[in-house]
Amino acid sequence: MLSMNETEQSATVGQKVFAALAYAVSSTLIMVINKAVFSSFGFQSFLFVALTQYITSLFVLLGQRRLKMVSFPSPWLHWRQTFFDIFPLPLLFFANTVSGLGATQRLNMPLFVLLRRFSIVMTMALEAVMLRREFSSMVKSSVGLMVLGAVVAALNDMTIQLFGVIMILLNDTFTALQGVMLRKKLDDKAKLGSHGLMFYSNLYSAPLVVAAILVSDSEMQKLRSFDKWHDVYFLMSLGGSAVMGFVLNYAYFMCTKYNSPLTTTVIGAGKNILTSYIGMLFKDYHYTFFNFIGLNISVIGSMMYNWSEWVKMRDADRVRRAQAKAEQHSREEEQGRAVPGETSPTITGGST
Repeated sequence: MLSMNETEQSATVGQKVFAALAYAVSSTLIMVINKAVFSSFGFQSFLFVALTQYITSLFVLLGQRRLKMVSFPSPWLHWRQTFFDIFPLPLLFFANTVSGLGATQRLNMPLFVLLRRFSIVMTMALEAVMLRREFSSMVKSSVGLMVLGAVVAALNDMTIQLFGVIMILLNDTFTALQGVMLRKKLDDKAKLGSHGLMFYSNLYSAPLVVAAILVSDSEMQKLRSFDKWHDVYFLMSLGGSAVMGFVLNYAYFMCTKYNSPLTTTVIGAGKNILTSYIGMLFKDYHYTFFNFIGLNISVIGSMMYNWSEWVKMRDADRVRRAQAKAEQHSREEEQGRAVPGETSPTITGGST
């Protein structure tokens, strides 16, 4: 297997696990919150939800930059250069967000979770081609099980909406492309860094969402006809979605930085062991035998992949510790050889 890049190698097991857990938790929470916004309150404009997430992320990152908590080039001076530095990441970021929210709106949550498995295969293929990575038989088998579970779950599901399926397959494609492109940009240490990439991805995606809302009569009608703008619980849910959008983006960037695009994609699709069962509580879920069996097949595949990645991280950490210990021992030996040269000179004498 080809070696990991420098960032991935230098990251500790703790950093890798924390980034993965943060992404799993945040992506679970935002899925539940978004589903509440769309299903429980009947809000129809997923583009407006995307816009609130982008704006929140921009304000938070600008505030952090002003407080010198993070560092990235000024948006007022370098916006032209940064656009070309990160292109096509903003387009992929926009397409990934919008297609994901559109699929969340149209599909029941367990089916959404299962169809997201196809993004894993796409990411694996792109990593193999663009990042020259190879994968173990354990990883390939686990991915195969996750996809098999998705196929089984979709059998005999009469609740599938064509638009929702199209959106989720587009979302799978954009997720794979965004993950691999993000990793390539993060590996370029002379450029923006993780916070800069996150800020400018949001900055250049926001106008696209605004334009899409303004040119679409249906989107404007959805916003004008919605009758719960004064509902406190709806506003809390919408605000929670906006805040969690930033948290999710941050966790996504960190997980991709410290792990691999494939690991991030598997977490995004496979962390839903709990979410899938929570989704059964929503009114748009209809139980079928194949759906339930497919869900559990995918869960087994997810657990296999997570175990494989944990073993890889553990072994890499052991190698890193052994190398550090060997370097320490080598330095001690060199210092030990230098000590005899510092002894006092021998006094020689003769007969007087």
